[in-house]
Amino acid sequence: MIAIIPIFFEGDQEFWRRREGESLLLKSVAAAANAREIKKLIIFSDDDLILDLAKSLNIDSYIIDIETDTETSKLLPVGTYASVKYLRERMKIDFENLMVLNFRNPLLTPDVIDEAINKFKRSKIPVLISVKKSIDHPCQLNAYYQIADVGFIHIFDDDEATGRCVRCLDKHLSIRHTVNQCNPDNQRLNLRCKVTKPFYFDWKARGVQKNGVSGIYIRKYDGLNIKYIPIDRIPGNTFNKIPFPFWIYDGPGQARILLRFRDEEKLYRDVSEVDKDFQLAGAAFCDDCNRISSLLFKNLRGGKYLLVLNSEDFPSHSYMLRAVPVGSSGRAEKGIIELGLDDFSGPISLHFEDQALYGIIYSLFKVAEDDTYDLCEPFPPHERLWTGSMQKINVRTGKEIMGRQDFPDVFEPEGTFFIMRRNLIPSFDREVLQGGAGGFIMKDTDSIQIESEFDLLKYMAITRALGRSSGDKKE
Repeated sequence: MIAIIPIFFEGDQEFWRRREGESLLLKSVAAAANAREIKKLIIFSDDDLILDLAKSLNIDSYIIDIETDTETSKLLPVGTYASVKYLRERMKIDFENLMVLNFRNPLLTPDVIDEAINKFKRSKIPVLISVKKSIDHPCQLNAYYQIADVGFIHIFDDDEATGRCVRCLDKHLSIRHTVNQCNPDNQRLNLRCKVTKPFYFDWKARGVQKNGVSGIYIRKYDGLNIKYIPIDRIPGNTFNKIPFPFWIYDGPGQARILLRFRDEEKLYRDVSEVDKDFQLAGAAFCDDCNRISSLLFKNLRGGKYLLVLNSEDFPSHSYMLRAVPVGSSGRAEKGIIELGLDDFSGPISLHFEDQALYGIIYSLFKVAEDDTYDLCEPFPPHERLWTGSMQKINVRTGKEIMGRQDFPDVFEPEGTFFIMRRNLIPSFDREVLQGGAGGFIMKDTDSIQIESEFDLLKYMAITRALGRSSGDKKE
């Protein structure tokens, strides 16, 4: 296995040039140098101090420059892209697999590195990353906020796209007057039917291998599983008996949703309060898709949006709203908005730069009124995570849920190392975020990222508790 250690200090050169900083650096580098499974180790940096350190350990090292604009990974250490480029183009080294190590963990040991590499070799996963238990467990701890609502606001496509989808639905269901009942040109608030813009959706992962006859599906829950059933298999031809919304196959990795607004939807009445310069732009609906939870309106002149939430869902309280726009690339874009809210009686103003949006992720947090540290999600968790009527059984472990401690652990990237197959560097973040990575769980005694003086104190506390020598006594 080839391994690289990009060492670029950025704004904290002063700390790493001190005696304790250099001592910590030596520990992390020595762990990689002594790992049996690493056949070639290379250090890249822009600092002569690192070059001297590498020479003292008889490790190959190279001075390179990095372009900050190209180092856009949220997971990989700074300098990884430039190091890999130098490895391939200047050194002409090809590799099947690559390990990237972060120099900021002096607790790393050769045994952990060897164990991780062997796990990667035995598996078929394209990426293996070091992970740790999340402190903010979604069913346990959060000091300040309780999750009141989380949703995805789908942006609607134009009326022409809606008409095409409705006509396709009408054709395959042989329903009379479907288009008239769901006319996108209907003048009554123009709210009867809408189709969302295409969004990323892995059909294969949902058990749908190809388009099918109609390319239109309904989503149904079968116990803990979600099934997508082609409308061709649905018996009967009565329009009102066909459940909305419909999921439309728009490509192997893309879908749309066709939904119909119900007359009794309370949010309809809120439309009259919206300025005439605004038109309906999108909506969010509950997970079972039986109820619209919010509507989004856009100013025809661009840039400004109004979000209408159902005030009946939220009792009088202080809330924080976080909204994140999602662009056509599928990535979260710049422009995160956080607002304090005390009143839901009127539309909430949001402002995003005009871009190719296909959705907005929003989270609504209820502000804690006391000093409790047990406030994140209602417990027990969503019913699809457990079974049983009299007893609540964890679907992963099969054990009875007696309290929050029985909910499965949640893990997050830890940052110490990343192992990947060839050619995954450009798409590394996407591979991880889409669930294509495996996790190597790091023990607390092997895991830390030294990025501040406080981290140094934590490191010293861990090493003292384990009876190890930290080697970093402060003067």
